[in-house]
Amino acid sequence: MKLVFGKKALALVTAACAASTSAVGFAAWYVSGPSEYSFSGNVQIEDVIGNIANVEIGEGQELQSVRYTAPEEAINSGTWLYSDTDVEECENLTLVYNFTFTGVTSSSAFTMAVSAVDSKSGVMFESQFGGATREASYSAAVEAGYIVDASEASIEVDLSANSEKGEISYSTSDGVFSFSGALEEYFATVTIQFSWGEIFGYENPYFTYVGLTDAEERAAAADTLDYIAACLEGVTYSITFEPIVNQG
Repeated sequence: MKLVFGKKALALVTAACAASTSAVGFAAWYVSGPSEYSFSGNVQIEDVIGNIANVEIGEGQELQSVRYTAPEEAINSGTWLYSDTDVEECENLTLVYNFTFTGVTSSSAFTMAVSAVDSKSGVMFESQFGGATREASYSAAVEAGYIVDASEASIEVDLSANSEKGEISYSTSDGVFSFSGALEEYFATVTIQFSWGEIFGYENPYFTYVGLTDAEERAAAADTLDYIAACLEGVTYSITFEPIVNQG
């Protein structure tokens, strides 16, 4: 029996759902498509000097996707849990952007935040492997420890491309970019790292489940992967810039 879940075909090949020892193949648990970005820095806010102007992305970088999918190690691995997907559709939890900031005035500052937007509401997941019926949502996946919330993604910022030192800074503690206003353009390479959750040791579930030999444990693992796919279906991600009121 071949069961296909979601748009990107999570294919579970089983002889009998709950008792099966057959191989299980997953092509992709979830592919978000192009991430959505909300740059609110052009909005006038009282007491901010001038506008927080344009935030531009490097060419082609707007097409990046967050993919909680199979790792490359799973492709045709020969194990009970394998992937028949292409490398291009494998897991991608790292986003890299070359941002160019223009129109920034002296003493300007703004925060950069990462978030996930779930378009589902009240969707219930009905297990095909004997598991419980439960709500399928992004927040449920986070609460269960399957993934780390997008707001807690690791962010690294490289400012070395700027021609003058000290004109732009970034605070890792509160996610704030600050500017002197002396340069016409500022540059930042930003790396955003998403993560699987604590229950999987912050790694792809493949590495937790691939060594299972018990039929019931394999069925439970397949149920969990199916549930994660349902939770993440339709979720998009946003990077949002918010101006900070000038206190000076």
